[in-house]
Amino acid sequence: MYQKKYISLLGASLVPGCLFINKQIDMSFTSKQMYSTFGAFHTFVNFFFIRIVMYNKQQLQNELLFAKENKAQIILKYKDSLMKPCLAFIKKYKEEFNLENFIGKRKIQQTLVHPVVLAMDEEKVIWTILSSVIVDKRMTLQAVMGMFFERIELDMPYHKGLALEPFIQAVLANKYIIFKQMDKYLYLICTRNLTTKTDNYAHILPALNYEPVNNNRGAGYQTVPFHIITGGRLKQHDEEVCLDHINRLNATSYSIDRRIWWYIKPIFDKAPKKLKKKNRKENRIEVRKRKEQFELRVEQTPARLNLLIDIGNKFHYKNYYCTRGRTYIKAYHFDFVGDKYMRSLISTSTRELATGVEKYVPKV
Repeated sequence: MYQKKYISLLGASLVPGCLFINKQIDMSFTSKQMYSTFGAFHTFVNFFFIRIVMYNKQQLQNELLFAKENKAQIILKYKDSLMKPCLAFIKKYKEEFNLENFIGKRKIQQTLVHPVVLAMDEEKVIWTILSSVIVDKRMTLQAVMGMFFERIELDMPYHKGLALEPFIQAVLANKYIIFKQMDKYLYLICTRNLTTKTDNYAHILPALNYEPVNNNRGAGYQTVPFHIITGGRLKQHDEEVCLDHINRLNATSYSIDRRIWWYIKPIFDKAPKKLKKKNRKENRIEVRKRKEQFELRVEQTPARLNLLIDIGNKFHYKNYYCTRGRTYIKAYHFDFVGDKYMRSLISTSTRELATGVEKYVPKV
């Protein structure tokens, strides 16, 4: 018998190369019991950490495979050749830029804008625009502006456009990109098809594991950063914010009720919805557009749903909130807010048996 003997578990690795125990434990049982207990503990901890590593790896794979923010990876092998003429243009632009070439109001504007242009990460900005145009085949000038509107630290929208102008010109230096007006919109269009099918890229899936958020700039995904507080540049800051309720919501795990998925399918409601902002009901064109979005969501959901079920049917939502305190879910295909079918399909993974409800159940 080991009576209060201290056994030093020096170098007993829980996960090889990752974590080591160096702790004295008070033991009062036989040698056989000791090795049996330690073996079970070692196996459990190994399984726990391996599970985390596997889930993190699968989470990264899911983000790269489904999140629309990662579409650019499919043309990553062409990046050097695509970026070469663009970077050459922006380098020449910065070398030849001379404030004295401008007069009057234009000179005042460039005095404000040019320092912002110099401070921007030219390679990152150009690649973001270029890859988006190539993958999506075309993009409106308004959409390009929208990607950077909150990132450019200038107050007036016109000045933001001036700051982005040299980078758009750099993108047009690529021989595969042209500028064209169609109807009332201006488009950047890719004339060469460099991409494969991108239909699987859409909104990001719920997370497979729970990771606490620590600041306003990261909501918990590995490759898709977004702010906890929605809104403009003033709200996207590094100051301390309340994250307790966000972490409590993120820690709740959910699963898919397969019975609902097998036996019940979503049905499109063709009745015109009321548009609160416009204070009227939908017209036929708006109903048709809503139906197209519904059909696309129904088409994309099964592959994502089956993937979550195959991995283990347990996932966590990433939540964020607005300055009025309203909380939202970052998961378009599995967003149960305002969706009756998805509310019936999603339930918490930890459940309790409900009792005392017999009197409320109608007798057949």
